[in-house]
Amino acid sequence: LTSRTEFFIQYARGKEWLTEGADPIDEVMNQPRWHTQFRTFFKISQMELMFSSNRQSSVLSKSVAYRGQFQLPATQERYPTFRTWDMSARLFLSKQFLVYFYMQNMFNRHFAGLDATGTPDDLHYNPQQGRNIRFGVNYNLN
Repeated sequence: LTSRTEFFIQYARGKEWLTEGADPIDEVMNQPRWHTQFRTFFKISQMELMFSSNRQSSVLSKSVAYRGQFQLPATQERYPTFRTWDMSARLFLSKQFLVYFYMQNMFNRHFAGLDATGTPDDLHYNPQQGRNIRFGVNYNLN
């Protein structure tokens, strides 16, 4: 049994000015203050397992900048914190041949993606895909 663990953390801080002379917003729109990722790998004989997690703190929506201009009173000002979990398994049958299973967003968490420009044509909530499962075969010609 061999294993490896990786942990990534990102902290973002900034200000944005919506118009010249206006008071700044103390955060960057569509940028989470904290973003953490965790991955751990286990290899047992010819099988490799990987578990990973992705967490983002809440995010200020761009709709804040365009609320008055486009009369968007019902838009969400802040998207909530979310976490997703992924898992993969790879079985190396030979040096050239492997089969794999990959599940993204294991618990089918629904979360908003980035909102776009803030125009009336934007989606107010840009839902990302839920659970995604893949099975596959890889063959290496080398």
